[in-house]
Amino acid sequence: MEEEIKEEEVKEQEIEESIKKIEENLEELRKNQKKIEKYLKEKLSTDWEKLRYSWEDLMAGKISAQQFLFTSYKTLGKKFVKSIFDVLRLI
Repeated sequence: MEEEIKEEEVKEQEIEESIKKIEENLEELRKNQKKIEKYLKEKLSTDWEKLRYSWEDLMAGKISAQQFLFTSYKTLGKKFVKSIFDVLRLI
């Protein structure tokens, strides 16, 4: 039980770090939108469709990076976290 709590805390920290990095680099995300979209489509395969509309809303400024990350993590879990860290290395 304690391990599960610690694991969840680690996950939350990873998500918070991702949020900070994405918010800091949001302009870079917009500049590299097509490149990042292509990467996420390849990396996430069919799961990309689950996130596509949220991604479009993020790029249009309709939702915050935090909202996008929360929705994406809730939808795809660890798979998304791994992918977003890879994306952050791209920019």
